[in-house]
Amino acid sequence: MPITPFSPGIGELVTCCSVLHPPLTALLRARSRNGDPNGGRAVVSRERPGHAVPTLCACSEGSDDNGGKVAVPPFGKTRARPVTPEVPEARLGASRAPADAVEFPATAVPPRLPPRRVPRLLPAALALVLAALVLAAAHAARPAPYGDRLTLHARVPHASRAVEPRLRWGAAAVEAYDRDSGRPYWTYSRAGRRPLAVLPARGHAIALWDDGLVTDTDPHHGRARWHRALPGAADWLAAHGGAGVLRLLDARTLAVVTPHRVAAYRLADGDLRWALPARRGCAFAPSRAVRHGTAVLIAQPCGPDAAWPANLVAVDGRGRIARDR
Repeated sequence: MPITPFSPGIGELVTCCSVLHPPLTALLRARSRNGDPNGGRAVVSRERPGHAVPTLCACSEGSDDNGGKVAVPPFGKTRARPVTPEVPEARLGASRAPADAVEFPATAVPPRLPPRRVPRLLPAALALVLAALVLAAAHAARPAPYGDRLTLHARVPHASRAVEPRLRWGAAAVEAYDRDSGRPYWTYSRAGRRPLAVLPARGHAIALWDDGLVTDTDPHHGRARWHRALPGAADWLAAHGGAGVLRLLDARTLAVVTPHRVAAYRLADGDLRWALPARRGCAFAPSRAVRHGTAVLIAQPCGPDAAWPANLVAVDGRGRIARDR
């Protein structure tokens, strides 16, 4: 393709400089509207900092294989681009724009997406999850109440729940095991404490501990249902043991006999039903108590000079048995 130099007009100069040096496009467009005082050649100085601006922006004219005109810069072997005239912009005005002025479309810039906003509820949800995790960790780390320790060895078969497991206690724990095979079901203990007595009842395993605490345990699962403390009884229990302290008054009531008082508790939840203090100058003897029918007779020694009726107290599930009750 033959290429011959030519003196471009201001329109070709705008077209060429739009290709070679886009920052000069606006200046050359302004000169194209007001006329070129240099007679078709624009001389531009290097006054704009940070840009290498050529002193003369000129092009050469050539023709392509199809006979069309192309604008080619006079330096280097730059590939020629076809000059495609377009409709001038409306803001230039049809009367002021020269006939040879062309406008190249600006390079399309992708729109900037707005920054993604975090939903307002997300921080609150994260805070709730973190608080739940902290509470769960604190709950798992806290010590068991009353120092309870339960070890499950095997599950009680459903068919065997009609028969209560056998209970036994040793120096440190209460154990439940199968009556026929002797297989252990569970072991219940308390940290640093030892059981003094165990009273089996229908659906209950009641234990007395050396610190004066009474517990009720499910005989099939080993879970403790309730704990009740006996005030002022720890020293006496350490010296005399727990013989006769736990007494069943009926199927729903448990009596706990200590020298200073007799207290009755409901088996279902350990609720205190009634309490009977010893007479002044007297004390109950837990080991000297017997059942007679629906009543439990408890010895209350008051001294050698006291009449024998004063040395004996009869109680049942409703309290002390008296003539005017």
